[in-house]
Amino acid sequence: MRPAADPLDGSQVFHYILWLLATIAVLIVCYAVISHIRSRWLGADTPTSGEAFTLEQLRTLLREGKMSAEEFDRAKAVILAVHQRSLQPPPPPQPPAAGPPQA
Repeated sequence: MRPAADPLDGSQVFHYILWLLATIAVLIVCYAVISHIRSRWLGADTPTSGEAFTLEQLRTLLREGKMSAEEFDRAKAVILAVHQRSLQPPPPPQPPAAGPPQA
């Protein structure tokens, strides 16, 4: 005959609950860190000032008479300039300035 399994005493239950809470806390911290990193990584692609218009939206405004041809041309030039800048590779990093040797 096998001996009956000992039921968990209060101390063992406390340790299980403590480890469970610690695991949940670690998961919450990991989620927060990953969310922060993800938002900073994806946030670099979002426009930083005002509402961004597409060329199609500008054309619609021009057709509806809500924008003059001169305004359309200026807005189109701004959009194209921003797009061209985004396609250019970033400048190479500058080497550190040579200074007097440190003792």
